Amino acid sequence: MRLWDIKARWYENIRTCFLFRWITYRERANIGVLAEKAGAELTPILDIGAGAGGSAAIFAGSASVYAVDSSLPMLRAHNSMGTILVNGDALCLPVKNSSFALAAAVGLTEYISDLKLFFEEAARVVVPGGCFITTRAQANIFNAVRTISGERVRCHSHADVVAAALHSGLILEVYMKSIMQVQYLFKKQ
Repeated sequence: MRLWDIKARWYENIRTCFLFRWITYRERANIGVLAEKAGAELTPILDIGAGAGGSAAIFAGSASVYAVDSSLPMLRAHNSMGTILVNGDALCLPVKNSSFALAAAVGLTEYISDLKLFFEEAARVVVPGGCFITTRAQANIFNAVRTISGERVRCHSHADVVAAALHSGLILEVYMKSIMQVQYLFKKQ
């Protein structure tokens, strides 16, 4: 059994304690701003590494949202009604090329070692002119403490994220920062 399969049982509960709730609120607010800049009406939407659905509220009300996660227990815990749940890997998404107007991967890059492959796969599934929203963990004490959970948290640099995206045909539109993350909006050429 993988660590994320075990975490699925309590993941959303730990995020409801005051400090985590405040941090998550700020992160989701920034993602919401980026989604509006991308064009909130963009559909369909792909939520990569969707987990238990914490980011899904940002896209609530969209005509069609697909959530992909490699952990079946996390998908079973997914809390967004109307979302189409798909078991799959972020580095080999089980979807056709150019299928989504908007793709998002919130809280995922810190678990990805090969950023180029990750951005290539995201760019593959986004239509030309479509957008990709993602985040990266910042190097700080909060993210250092997260390694206690048993998974290595990779704090990629801003330059590495932007270079991997550019290599994949994704152009940085804007980025925002919160305590633990940097949130990015890219547009596919």
